[in-house]
Amino acid sequence: MCPPRRSPLRHAAIVLLAALSACSVTMHLGTPPPIDKLGALRPGVSTTADIAAALGAPQGQGGVLMPGNPAETLWVYESQEIEGTSVHVRMLLVIVDPATGRYLGHLWLRSGQLLTQKQ
Repeated sequence: MCPPRRSPLRHAAIVLLAALSACSVTMHLGTPPPIDKLGALRPGVSTTADIAAALGAPQGQGGVLMPGNPAETLWVYESQEIEGTSVHVRMLLVIVDPATGRYLGHLWLRSGQLLTQKQ
């Protein structure tokens, strides 16, 4: 029985993947959240204009609803850095009272993951 033939395209893809894995390519998506400027914000006092002045325009907006609390608005700031097989995500969620437009607080998240190939 003859061994299965490998297509030239498949061989080229394998060589390309091997070459790329040897390189340390870094990609940046988004702008890292400016967490060093959070000290300028005061819960219940700072307005959306103050938030924008301190942190810049949000990259997205959303909402949150927790049991027993009124709905709140979220301003989202996030970035991702991909270096080789590592992915680092940084996310800042700024909580705003939609009725008053006042800053209520924030959540700061970051993670690092190692990408693996599923067999």
